[in-house]
Amino acid sequence: MLYSDEVDIHMNPKIGRYWMPKGYQRKVLTPGQNKKFYLAGALDARTGQLHVTGAYNKNAALFCQMLDLLVVRYPKANRIHLIVDNYCIHSAKLTQRHLEALDGRRAALLAALLSGLESHRTRVAGLARERHSQPSL
Repeated sequence: MLYSDEVDIHMNPKIGRYWMPKGYQRKVLTPGQNKKFYLAGALDARTGQLHVTGAYNKNAALFCQMLDLLVVRYPKANRIHLIVDNYCIHSAKLTQRHLEALDGRRAALLAALLSGLESHRTRVAGLARERHSQPSL
């Protein structure tokens, strides 16, 4: 079982706060336009190993690229359970076609959308809080 998510990486540094006298506006030069890079990752719940891939577009192709990576990394698996959020790329037509194409290979991927499972999320959050509050031995 793996937990999957995507992240946006801003390549241009963020401008922070700066003190200036009242009535004065400081000019701030920035090094060009902000470009983004996107990472898609999957965390193995058993081993803690992180599998990551990246692209300049955050779309279904990025997610499919990660699915291909998982098929390569788990060649002996009959089924890989992939827990994802309800972001639109996980249920896009390209993703569905890609999952169907992977079904003929040794690994089939199961994407569980958690958007409608509020009671499950509440239970998991409670377990996480309980585990965090236990003293370590």
